[in-house]
Amino acid sequence: MRGCVAVGTFSQIMVSLPLLVCGLIFLPVLYTDLRARVIPNNITIPAILCGLFFHLCHSGLHQGSLFAVKGLVVGAALVIIPFLLGGMGGGDVKLLAALGAWLGAFGVLHVFFYGATIGALIALALVVTKKHRLRLRSVWNDIVSFILTGKRLTVSGDKDVFPYTVPIAMGFLIYAVWGGIV
Repeated sequence: MRGCVAVGTFSQIMVSLPLLVCGLIFLPVLYTDLRARVIPNNITIPAILCGLFFHLCHSGLHQGSLFAVKGLVVGAALVIIPFLLGGMGGGDVKLLAALGAWLGAFGVLHVFFYGATIGALIALALVVTKKHRLRLRSVWNDIVSFILTGKRLTVSGDKDVFPYTVPIAMGFLIYAVWGGIV
């Protein structure tokens, strides 16, 4: 599936429905993450289940379920290490899993790539402003400690970071408009 498709035939509607649903998922998720720094389970869990059910009904037990489950696993796997290191919350993992259930493995990879690129640019801008230079050093120390000992050095209570849903939503927008990487 590549980006938005002109709506016309039933097949085209079925291809663009996952993009529409994912776009609608981002509306409440962005709102709650920006306001309260939480991504509610009552959004992500039903989104995952509906994605699995949609592809099961649309493409059958073998092909549809495999497509959605692979996407779900890839989406969650992309952010599980930052989650384990305390760099993001479980809601972010479930959000990427939900996107994967709807868009499939390649779709969620594209969204993640675009979002990670935008996130890196935002992080670079924060470091350049010298606001978060010490935070970056703390993250590096946490990564090294986790690799060597399997434990975190510090407990992150810092709320002075940007929500990851922002660059992921931007990455989704790029994917929805221009499609995947050629």
